[in-house]
Amino acid sequence: MTVKKKPSTPSKAGKPSVNAISKRNVSQPAQTKKTPLKPQSKQKKVATKPKPIKAAPKAKAKKTAKTAKTIKPRKRSRKKPADFQEIFKRFSQLDPDPKGELESVNDFTLLVAVVLSAQATDSGVNKATRALFKVADTPEKMYALGEEKLRQYIKTIGLFRNKAKNVIALSKKLIEEYNSTVPQDRDI
Repeated sequence: MTVKKKPSTPSKAGKPSVNAISKRNVSQPAQTKKTPLKPQSKQKKVATKPKPIKAAPKAKAKKTAKTAKTIKPRKRSRKKPADFQEIFKRFSQLDPDPKGELESVNDFTLLVAVVLSAQATDSGVNKATRALFKVADTPEKMYALGEEKLRQYIKTIGLFRNKAKNVIALSKKLIEEYNSTVPQDRDI
């Protein structure tokens, strides 16, 4: 005898309710939960040594197919001082009086502006140095200003504490070793 099936309403756990099971067709087998099969025997993992890391292969010379000659990698050429002099000579012919974005009054203020411009915008440096250069435009005045007061002028620039310390050290070195003038060469 078969009883008409009503749609089963699942209970809270997601299983059919007791009424749905009792009214189920007798000829239908009960549904069972499928469980995953467990492996019959667990194999022990054997520890293996890690493989050593090989160094990157060195650049090898290439052989061309036609001539079978070896082509060596090209070495970087070193520029000579005469080459740089020629480059700057050509620049000066194109623009005899070049102007940068940094505002300065003299060589010392330009040097200070360049030191302050590291990791900062030129416009930000210009805003900070306008008032500073009215007060201190020589190495003596900058050194007399001191690190603490210099910080107040340049606090809008990033890394101002270290930059103030470096500008004061720069001013002291210019006073002691270069008679308060900025040298015209880069061999400091």
